[in-house]
Amino acid sequence: MVNNKSAVTVKHVVLVAALTFLLAVGFSLVSQLVSRRLHSLTLSFIFLLFIIIIQFIFDIIGIAATAASERPFHAQSAKRVPGAREGYLLIRHADRVANFANDVIGDITATVSGALGISIALQLVVWRPGLPELELNVALTSAIAAVSVAAKAVGKRYAIDNASQVVLAVGRFLARWERWTGMRIFKSRRGQKAGRI
Repeated sequence: MVNNKSAVTVKHVVLVAALTFLLAVGFSLVSQLVSRRLHSLTLSFIFLLFIIIIQFIFDIIGIAATAASERPFHAQSAKRVPGAREGYLLIRHADRVANFANDVIGDITATVSGALGISIALQLVVWRPGLPELELNVALTSAIAAVSVAAKAVGKRYAIDNASQVVLAVGRFLARWERWTGMRIFKSRRGQKAGRI
């Protein structure tokens, strides 16, 4: 018989896998539709930049959640600072936050940006038939990878140096989200005192 801890772990893995699949399908469909309908290379590059920025932001969030300390958020939560409770819960669930932000979103955006690079290369070949398709594909995908890795390196340093500020900013966003939608990302444990979540 599977114990509760194992059951929760299996449930989490299945949930993450299903969520990853759905997000990957969504991102891929959007990127394919956009790349097919955007005959402007400028707009295609803008959409590619948008995907890289999403990857950059979520990488910062995942790193900050693992690097931040819980202690400052206890006092801020007791003082009812907006976003402090949500920030505390982000840190308490840092493993899941990092898994979603760095692995799920990171891998999906990396795949989509690579596909967009190939699409842009094809557009360039159509625009200039004399361009070598293979070399162009390799150059673009390599450039995208280099830019993504460089951006993530900068983002990691920023996230580590400003972990509390990043987590609080995300916490404030989640607090607004919860207020607008009535949906809570994380649920507090029963019996916990105010200010200690």
